Amino acid sequence: MAAPMEPPPPASMPAPTAATVPSRQRRRGLIAALAGLLVLALSVAGVLFALWWAAFSEPGTSWLLSQVPGLVISQPKGALGRDFEAGRAELQLPGGDKLVLTAFGWRGLSVARNTHGDPWLRIGLDELYAQRVDHVAVPKPPLQAPQSLRLPFELSITSLKINELHATAL
Repeated sequence: MAAPMEPPPPASMPAPTAATVPSRQRRRGLIAALAGLLVLALSVAGVLFALWWAAFSEPGTSWLLSQVPGLVISQPKGALGRDFEAGRAELQLPGGDKLVLTAFGWRGLSVARNTHGDPWLRIGLDELYAQRVDHVAVPKPPLQAPQSLRLPFELSITSLKINELHATAL
């Protein structure tokens, strides 16, 4: 009888060399870095889209206004970043005062960065209007005059129209 033949030794992978191990690690590191940059870019794009949606679309504006504590708006039309109007707005102010605006809105909103120092933001309105403004104040002890009325933005209103202004407890 003939001696059984031994199967050939299995083909083995060549042992990794010192040059191939770091290149694999570099490739993995590069892929991880690119994935991280992609996630960051998509996150920034998502935030920018959400801000645009909230300011320049009617559904976004409705959602954004519903998030403001103490603010109730009825019959909103338009978007905050464009021409906007509402049938009524009630805002509960700190300290218990209340501000009610009836048939109010604005036209021609513009927002720009101020390039010549303070304040750093310029907000412009061609027209700001309200049929009626009511300020309902609760009695408080006398207030001290503020040291400064300086704000971090500049507000420019070309035309302001208020048909009726009512204030209580002054």
